Amino acid sequence: MMDRNQSFEIEFQVLVSACAAHFNKSETTRLKRLIECNAINWPHLLQLARVHQIRPLLLRALTSLQTQEIPEETIAELKRVCKQIMLFNFEQTKEVLRLLKLFKENDVKAILYKGVVLAHSMYGDISLREFSDIDLLIDGNDLDQIGTLLLKEGFEPELQLTPVEKNLHLINNCEFNFDFHRDGIRAFHVECHWTVVNRIY
Repeated sequence: MMDRNQSFEIEFQVLVSACAAHFNKSETTRLKRLIECNAINWPHLLQLARVHQIRPLLLRALTSLQTQEIPEETIAELKRVCKQIMLFNFEQTKEVLRLLKLFKENDVKAILYKGVVLAHSMYGDISLREFSDIDLLIDGNDLDQIGTLLLKEGFEPELQLTPVEKNLHLINNCEFNFDFHRDGIRAFHVECHWTVVNRIY
């Protein structure tokens, strides 16, 4: 019986096996075999890991193997990138905790989801998941108050809407976003969701 993964390119199979190895240690044997028995295009593998945002999981899996087949420069590049990801995630976590405290002090209910909370619940380590923003579930009726609080903290709304446009936005969309810039670079992107998907779906 053919392995269902055989229809995929070898680099993608390595990526899948590396992710599976986090939850099933026996998958490490298959991962090692894939690497030692195939000619891996390492730059392509790194590109795939970047696109799918799983470089930290790949690094953890590769460094657990006892094999000479992994180029030193591949590990070095993953370590460099993953250090940046770790620092970014810690900064995002610190900010989201600050914002949740701010909202609680002002009687605004907000629930953190995806991002750091998913990283912690899935992997037990917030440095193992790549994410780029802060996702919050809110009551749409609190959006104006949230906007006021975030403006005072230096955030800017992604869209400039009139009251009528904002009401239509609440009806037809699922989120409203705010950005905080530091030295001209976006440091935090907060997505306030009152539903998971747009009503059109």
